[in-house]
Amino acid sequence: MKNNFLNKLIISLFKNQSMMKMIFWRQMRGWLLFLGCLCTGTGMAQGSRQSDSLELVALYNATGRESWRTKTNWLTNTPINTWFGVSLTNGRVTSIQLPQNQLIGTIPPNFNLPNLQQLWLFGNQLTGNIPNFNSPNLQQLKLGRNQLTGNIPNFNFPNLEGLYLNNNQLTGSIPNFNFPNLEGLSLSNNQLTASIPNFNFPNLQQLWLSDNQLTSSIPNFNFPNLQYLYLSNNQLTGSIPNFNFPNLQYLYLSNNQLTG
Repeated sequence: MKNNFLNKLIISLFKNQSMMKMIFWRQMRGWLLFLGCLCTGTGMAQGSRQSDSLELVALYNATGRESWRTKTNWLTNTPINTWFGVSLTNGRVTSIQLPQNQLIGTIPPNFNLPNLQQLWLFGNQLTGNIPNFNSPNLQQLKLGRNQLTGNIPNFNFPNLEGLYLNNNQLTGSIPNFNFPNLEGLSLSNNQLTASIPNFNFPNLQQLWLSDNQLTSSIPNFNFPNLQYLYLSNNQLTGSIPNFNFPNLQYLYLSNNQLTG
């Protein structure tokens, strides 16, 4: 019924129009049908699905849509769970995986996908600041190997398990994150300064902070599950703590100013 209404509306617009206007409205028809397909369902569910769809459209437009290596079904009238790299659970977007896909541009500043659990945009050419995403259910955030700048937001992701922002151009200090479920943190190869926070990550297994400009002493971390600790190529000073990491496999502290 919605498509019939849209067709009648467009046909009426065709009447007494020039060829250029006909071409314009023919393009508009595709967009109207696309928006019509987003409006399936009723009530709250309809609004939620439409909101998620519009966030995906904003991401597509902001990151150089024409440059994408693969963009199967994006901005077509097919269900969004068929769009390349997008996964849904119970009708809501829960995963966006577009690594090494030639995304160029910035991440929309008000990116809002409340059910999102995984966001993988690493290995692209993204620039600008990292938004403070409104995604309280996020578990994996992978933005490494881009050209992102600015400070790292003090994210509020209570369920986060992996944060990977390595190989960018991020500056400023490292926030003292509160991620009780965090297992992997990679901030290497940026331009981060100041001291390393004494994190409280009881489940942390991997910590990469090498190749920054971090100063001061190394905290005596309490990471009982830590396996990898990379702090090389900074400006760290003081003595090396007497770590108690029973599961440690790799420890890199070279090219600092450590003593003892």
